[in-house]
Amino acid sequence: MIWLGKSTKPWITQKVMDKMEEGRKWKNIHNEEGSKNYRRLRYELKSATDQAKNNIWTAYVTRYWNVEENDVMI
Repeated sequence: MIWLGKSTKPWITQKVMDKMEEGRKWKNIHNEEGSKNYRRLRYELKSATDQAKNNIWTAYVTRYWNVEENDVMI
């Protein structure tokens, strides 16, 4: 599989894609070190994407409410 590095989701950054690629490498190594590294990367990836997703949605909601507050009907 060739990854082109493009994403339609704004929270998927290059850093996240690099972690995904590294996780793919460790996924098929069937020993204790491979399992440890894969689980650690999976946890880091989940945390990073959850935090980035939360930041994106917070920004969207904040922007929406700012527009709502400034849009006064006369």
